[in-house]
Amino acid sequence: MGILLAVIKNFLNIDDETFWNVYIIVGGIVIVGAVGINVLYQIRFVKRIKNMVNQAKEQNDFDGFNDEIEKLLKKYKARYNQLYLKFNLCYGLSKKKEYEKGLEVLKSIDYRSVKGMNKIIYHLDLAYFEFYLGNYEEAVRIIEENNKEFMKFKNNLHIGKNIAANTIYYHIAKKDYQKSQDLLREAEIKWTDKEMKEEWDMLNEIINKQTEGTLKDGGI
Repeated sequence: MGILLAVIKNFLNIDDETFWNVYIIVGGIVIVGAVGINVLYQIRFVKRIKNMVNQAKEQNDFDGFNDEIEKLLKKYKARYNQLYLKFNLCYGLSKKKEYEKGLEVLKSIDYRSVKGMNKIIYHLDLAYFEFYLGNYEEAVRIIEENNKEFMKFKNNLHIGKNIAANTIYYHIAKKDYQKSQDLLREAEIKWTDKEMKEEWDMLNEIINKQTEGTLKDGGI
């Protein structure tokens, strides 16, 4: 499967990000004879969603983006399309800080159908929503159970930054604010895109508030 996808990638001159997304959603296709057709179909599908994401970022319109993704969920019923659309809807909802609805969408995914890299993404998203909903014990449990797999991809260009954020969530939830701050400083240097800067700013605010609260209570 991976070799076939690589050949198609090179033949069609597909950029790495699109290829990565296609690999995620077609990784579960097992009918070899249909792979080629499915890959070409999914490339068009992924590029469409990717353009929607870029437009939402440029226009800062994630309400419209989320509405469109929900419409597409009614149209595309294939398991891997549903999975990809729901991951993107979770992303859009996170941008609107609609964490409860994001968690609901994520949990609506049939976990038995989540394979390979999708499991990493699923658990990263799960820990993210639980953390921002204040469910720290659940966030810690998820991260501890999946940390071995997370660490395999900590330098990955696509999800390494999310793994870095999850590690910070973990130490905040464990009330290890000094470690959280140290990891945050490292992450700010390593992952510098605008989107992650917003995440680092949010975490910095959380750490400062938690630290101030601890000091008022007579702690550190």
